This record gives sequence, structure tokens and C-alpha cells, in this order.
Amino acid sequence: MDIDPEWKMWVLRKAFDDDQKPYLPKHILYRQKEQFSDGVGYSWIDGLKDHANKQVTDSMLMNAAFSHSDHKRRILL
Repeated sequence: MDIDPEWKMWVLRKAFDDDQKPYLPKHILYRQKEQFSDGVGYSWIDGLKDHANKQVTDSMLMNAAFSHSDHKRRILL
């Protein structure tokens, strides 16, 4: 069943909008869509980057077996 894109979010939200047994609080159910970093906060993103930098070194990336060496250059530059 295809749903008109203009109606898709309305149908989805309506399916979860149950006053008797709410699946989600209304302020979450009807909030505007946000970019990932806006939704979780920049401090969380920065923490994730710091953790990744501690786990994966530049040397590890240079020696990784990527199928395309061009991909390595784009990551490191």
C-alpha cells in the first residue's frame, strides 16, 4: 500500500497516538524532525568522536584493508 508522502507522517503519528495507552509522550510524538546532532546534543557527538579517536589511530587507518585506497585518503585528509 502506497501512502501519499504528505500523509505519511500524519498516519504514522496517528497510529501511535493513543490516549488510553500512550506509546510515546505527545511532546515527542509530535515534535519536529531534527538532524541527529541536534536531537542528541553536540556534547554526545563530541564524546563519541573522542572515543573513536582513542580506539582507532591514524596508523590503523593507513594500514586498514580498504577496497579503495582513495577512501583512506578522504578519511585522513
